[in-house]
Amino acid sequence: MQTLSDRSFIESQFRSAISVSDLPDNTKFLQDAEMEIQGYETEIGSLESAILVLKQKKEEVERCMAVSTSLFAPVHRLPAEILQCIFDFACAVTSYEDNWLLSSEERTLAVLTISATCGRWRNIALSTSSLWSGIGLDLDGDITSGRYRGLTSLVRLFLDRSNLSLLTVFLSFGETTIDDGAKPCLTELVQQSHRWQRLYLWNSTREVLTSDLFRPLRENLPNLIELDVTGYRRKGVAIEDLAPFHCDLFEYCPRISTLSFQPGTPLIAAHSLPWQQVRTLQLCRQVSFYAMPVLSLCHNVENLEVFSIGDVDGRPVYQGHQISPSIRRLSILEIVEEDEFSCIFRNTTLPQLSELQIVGEDECGIPSREWKVWQEELVLDFLTRSSCSITTLNLKCVPISDAQLIRLLQRIPSLKSLSLEEYRRSMESTHRIFTPSFFDALLLDVQSSESLFLPRLTDLRFVADVVDLDDQALSKAIISRWNVKSPPTSNTDVHRIKIIDIVLLEKENCIFNRLMDSLHWMSGEGARVTIAEREERRK
Repeated sequence: MQTLSDRSFIESQFRSAISVSDLPDNTKFLQDAEMEIQGYETEIGSLESAILVLKQKKEEVERCMAVSTSLFAPVHRLPAEILQCIFDFACAVTSYEDNWLLSSEERTLAVLTISATCGRWRNIALSTSSLWSGIGLDLDGDITSGRYRGLTSLVRLFLDRSNLSLLTVFLSFGETTIDDGAKPCLTELVQQSHRWQRLYLWNSTREVLTSDLFRPLRENLPNLIELDVTGYRRKGVAIEDLAPFHCDLFEYCPRISTLSFQPGTPLIAAHSLPWQQVRTLQLCRQVSFYAMPVLSLCHNVENLEVFSIGDVDGRPVYQGHQISPSIRRLSILEIVEEDEFSCIFRNTTLPQLSELQIVGEDECGIPSREWKVWQEELVLDFLTRSSCSITTLNLKCVPISDAQLIRLLQRIPSLKSLSLEEYRRSMESTHRIFTPSFFDALLLDVQSSESLFLPRLTDLRFVADVVDLDDQALSKAIISRWNVKSPPTSNTDVHRIKIIDIVLLEKENCIFNRLMDSLHWMSGEGARVTIAEREERRK
C-alpha cells in the first residue's frame, strides 16, 4: 500500500506526465491515505481521552490535597465552645431578616449552611439548640404559595432541634389578613408559645391581634420577657377615628420586663398589659398625645427609650406632665424633627435620672437635617426641675455649640462618663464642639479658685472630625486629668481619668501619630487608652 509516508511514490508522480494508466494507482493511494488519516485521528482521540482522564485524576488529587491542607487551618483547632460562640453570632435572628425562615428574598439560612459544612460543624450545630431557637417569618411580602408549602416542615425542624431552648420569634404582617398558606406554620409556633422568650410583632393589625389563631397565647406566655409590637395603619385614618377593640393576649406575662410598642397602632394605653412589670420601655414613632400617657401606667420603668416621639401639626397636642421617679436612664435615639427632642424635656420630670443619651439621627442612622437648634433653656430647666444627678452623658450628632456644651456640663458636676460625637464635615454643620475653648474648659486645674469642671470624670469617649482639631489642646486636657489630687480646700473628690477612647473620623496620620505619642504612655500606667481612625461614612 502506497501511503503519504512513501515519499518516493509521491515524487514520482510529478517527474513524468501522468497517463490514464496511472490514475488507478493514484486513486488507490488517496484511498489508502484517507484510511491512514482515520487511523491517526482514532489514535489522537484515544490519546486525548487518556490526557483528559489524567487531567481529571490530577484535579481530583489537587482537590484532595486542598481538603487535606485545610485541616491545618487554625479553625480546626478551635475548641467547640469558641465555634459555638461564632455560630451563635452568625445565626442570630435579628431585624435584618438575614436568618429568617421566610422573607421577601430567598436566602440560605446560616444554621443550615453550617450544619452541612462538615461532620464536626454539623455535630456542633445539632448539639447547640440555641442556634435553632430564632424563628422569623415575613408574612407581609409577595410570598408565593410554593414557598409556604415547605414552611411548616421547616418550622417543625427548628422547633425540634431547638429542643427545650427558649425561642425568639419575629412575625411581620401587613395590610392584608393572614394568608391561609401561613396558618399551619403559625399554628405550630403558637402551640410552643410557652417557650417564647422574645416576641416581635411588626406591622400588626387589630385583625391579627384578635384572630382566633393567636387566642391560645392568652395565659400561655410564662417565659416571655420582651414584647415588641408595632402596627400597620392605613394612611389618612386617624387613631381617634378607629373603633375601639379589646386585646388581652398579653395581660398575663409573669416575667415580662421589656416592652416596645407604637402607641395606638394597634395597641393603646387602655389595653390590658402588665404595665407594672415593665422595667425597659420603648416608645416608637408616634405623636406625644398617645405616647406620653403610657408613662403614667409604667410606675417601675427604669430605662426609657424614645424613637421619634413629638407633636405633629393637625394632631392632638399633649398638655400633661409626667413625674417618673423610677426612670434612671433616658435615651432619645431617633430624632427627625425638632419637637421630637423637646417633647420629653418639656413634659417630664425625672428626679432619679442618672444616664442621658441623645442621638440626632433617623432610623437609618443619618444625622437629621431638620433639627438645627439646641433648646438650651428647655434642657437646663429640665435639669433644675428634676434635680437629678447625671453620671453618664452620651451626645451624638447634636446641634450644640461648644459654649452651650460647656454650660450644660457645668450643670452636671456628678458626671463620670462622657461620650461625644460631633457632626461630620460632610453635613456642613456650623456646630463644632471639639474646639480649643472646650478643651480649655476640660483642662483640670486643681489649684484654681474656681469650681472644678467635671471633677468626677473617669471615662471619656470622643468621635471627632480631624479638620481644625487641636490635638495638642486635647492631649493637654486629658493629661491634666491623670495625675490629680483633691485640693485641700475643696470638699469635692477629684477622680483620675481611667478610660480614654478617641476616634478620628478620617485618616490623618499626623494627628493620629501625635495623639499616640502624647497619650500612649498612660496605658503603661494603668489607664485604658484607645486611639483609632475611621473613614467617614458617605450617606
